[in-house]
Amino acid sequence: MENTIDLSLNDYLDQKESEIKNSLIATVYNVGKILKNVKTRLEGTDINFIEWVVKVGISPECARNYVKYYEINEQNCGKLQKLPIQLVIEYGKEDTTPELKEKVLKGEVKTAKALIEVKKENAKLKKELEKITPEVDELQNKYEKEKQEKSIISKRYDQLLEVTAQKDLILAQSNKRFEAEAEALLIDIVSFVNEKIPKIKHFLSKTDKEYQQERVEKFTSEISKTLELLIEV
Repeated sequence: MENTIDLSLNDYLDQKESEIKNSLIATVYNVGKILKNVKTRLEGTDINFIEWVVKVGISPECARNYVKYYEINEQNCGKLQKLPIQLVIEYGKEDTTPELKEKVLKGEVKTAKALIEVKKENAKLKKELEKITPEVDELQNKYEKEKQEKSIISKRYDQLLEVTAQKDLILAQSNKRFEAEAEALLIDIVSFVNEKIPKIKHFLSKTDKEYQQERVEKFTSEISKTLELLIEV
């Protein structure tokens, strides 16, 4: 029986806590709206907005937070209106990244304290990243340089293969041309030799006496021709 009473009391307290928070949120929103309008109305006048706020009984810091809360909700179309006031104010600060804002909207970060801790952790990681960034950049530059050198070597190798292929083609064509010329020359030599062989054989078949007789006859013929020319004269 006691457990039931305790459970009912806990539910009651939770309900009232929720009602108080909602009332406070609504109050801060409405007060922030009023303060925003007053601040806008006092611009260009002799009345100082902060002095007026203090006169009303609100501290300058609270006034700034109320106005900020109202402005942030207006910028986000009221999406943050049910969130804790301090969380919303922390949400609106300049150091809150779009990624963190998205986590707040999704309910992954539920309190201002949690958001502040995440910011501190991110700042710590950022510093560590800044320390190793030069090393990373150096490694990246070295990698790019090696990649470029490998690319140059690859291109040179491809060029070498191309030149070698052209050389082999030229040599093959030269060898074919040389073989054709050599074959033609060999045919000419064989033809010449075949033409001269009968004459050589004929010359070698004659005796010395026959050779001398031919010379005498040739000489006698030349003399007769000369005498004929002299008689005609």
